[in-house]
Amino acid sequence: MGGRTRGRVPRGTIRTMRYRAKMSERLGLAAVVFAGLTAAACYVGLPAALTVGRRLGARPIGGGRPLPPVISVVIAAHNEQADLPAKLTDLQHQELPAGVEMQVIVASDGSSDETVALASDHPLGPVVLDLPRGGKAQALNAALALAKGDIVVFSDANSRLGPEALDVLLGPFADPDVGGVAGRQRYGDPSQAITGESEYWAYEDQLKILESSVGSVVSATGALYAVRRHLIEEVPPDVTDDFFISTGVVAAGRRLVYEPRAVAWEDPSGSPASEYRRKVRIITRGLTGVRRRRGLLNPIRHGHYALVLLMHKVLRRLMFVPLSAGAVGMFLLRNVHPLVRLATWSGLAAGALAGLAVRFPESALARFKPIRLLSHFIMVNVAAAHAVLNVARSREFSVWDPERPDEPGTGSHPDRASSTASST
Repeated sequence: MGGRTRGRVPRGTIRTMRYRAKMSERLGLAAVVFAGLTAAACYVGLPAALTVGRRLGARPIGGGRPLPPVISVVIAAHNEQADLPAKLTDLQHQELPAGVEMQVIVASDGSSDETVALASDHPLGPVVLDLPRGGKAQALNAALALAKGDIVVFSDANSRLGPEALDVLLGPFADPDVGGVAGRQRYGDPSQAITGESEYWAYEDQLKILESSVGSVVSATGALYAVRRHLIEEVPPDVTDDFFISTGVVAAGRRLVYEPRAVAWEDPSGSPASEYRRKVRIITRGLTGVRRRRGLLNPIRHGHYALVLLMHKVLRRLMFVPLSAGAVGMFLLRNVHPLVRLATWSGLAAGALAGLAVRFPESALARFKPIRLLSHFIMVNVAAAHAVLNVARSREFSVWDPERPDEPGTGSHPDRASSTASST
């Protein structure tokens, strides 16, 4: 009897263990529910709400106002000798609306290659600014100071344009309520992409169509967009310029609409490492831009746009928090039911495969679409966590250093840069 008594676990200890196990399950369940609801709201709820809004009351784009006689096209460039000549030739062949002339400005931000010489010698005859190195914002501000057009078109040096691109892009400006137009970014050969970037832009494309149909798209991409000159503010050095400039349209009470027929073509992403650095830089500056434009988050003044901005540009950037909580929750619940245990280990295995796909981008595994999408999704959320840390530490990105792909002649552009950073 005495031996058996010494081997028993005290009842108090058993109750404590059961209590801890129950609390662990409850915390795990709460974390999983939190992650599920947040992800559903972000990735499913927003498109669904916009779809309902479009059916209840879409806002068509009007017309009637003639276009201004002059438009300005601004290209900020740093070491873009591989892509700039072709871009200027694309602009030379644009089929502009009748009575509209085009001024092209190339602002070189301290280029050390033949960018300035090639631009100066091009038959298009652009205005060329050979600026000291100071960052893209400085180059854009210098170019804007010389812009003669009432409408300014912005486009990256490596974005290729069809002959109808600007004609289509300018069309919505016939509506006096339209202050800006966002073009569409597409990839020339998505099969060569080593991340899920092309699929990401396909999702973004549909989201922008819905956003624009009920009012304004959240923001434009630097590949191609246009804004009325008087709505453009000086660009701060610590923000994503396309976000800051395009959201200024909404801040001024005008519409920022989406024109999917105005297409800018780009090559797929470079290496996973360069794509990750690009994402960190863009999200860091994007969050800083939202902070500067925080007035747009006021639903009393900006209505549903404020909620869409919150969901699209803030909540999505912070999704790593509920997703991480959900992963921990699944681990805590792994012993509740065999299916939960299977889902937990399956998720870990899928994550490991996605990591291998990033490590070996030329492998068959990396070309398998579900794994490619998962690896891109994980990479974006890790980059977002990195970016939030940058914002918390007041780390800025103001100067770009384009990373050239391994393939010669494919070029690069500022948004694919790993930027030098400075703390403030």
